[in-house]
Amino acid sequence: IAEVNELAIRDGLTGLYNRRYMDEVIQHIVYQWKRADSILGFLMVDVDFFKKYNDTYGHQAGDKLLRSFSGMLSSLLRRESDYVFRYGGEEFAILLPSTNHETTEKFAHLIIKRTQSLKISHSASPLGLVTVSIGAVSFKSSKKRDIEEIVGLADEALYEAKNSGRNKVVSKIFNEEI
Repeated sequence: IAEVNELAIRDGLTGLYNRRYMDEVIQHIVYQWKRADSILGFLMVDVDFFKKYNDTYGHQAGDKLLRSFSGMLSSLLRRESDYVFRYGGEEFAILLPSTNHETTEKFAHLIIKRTQSLKISHSASPLGLVTVSIGAVSFKSSKKRDIEEIVGLADEALYEAKNSGRNKVVSKIFNEEI
């Protein structure tokens, strides 16, 4: 039964936690975050020009890229309370409970740097290498925010990063009174 449960919460390709499990975990962590009057960092990460990568190198190469990238993301997590999820396709979500804005932003820039250091060729990208865009948001505990809004704000920041040239982080902080 434990194996079946583990399979139900993992993405088959990358081995990361899947989006369904993210919805469960986030529910619990946001509840704790609100009770503890804590801080929360959340990242949405997207592999730039992934469709073009698949079109250029084939789906098997795209799958290999996603597995390599997922392994790199997992290796960056330092605490048991931090989570990385495959959100869908080439998009990933990272939940960093009790993480301030400065640390959340540094973590996002580390992902950019580590992705570049993989030096994965991508001839269909203007940079010639696989890169990522990241929307990073940080929240001081607020009874006003819900899970969908947290994910939505990170997604908006991600699309700002993509629309302003890609291979970058757009970071926002939300400090509200309870």
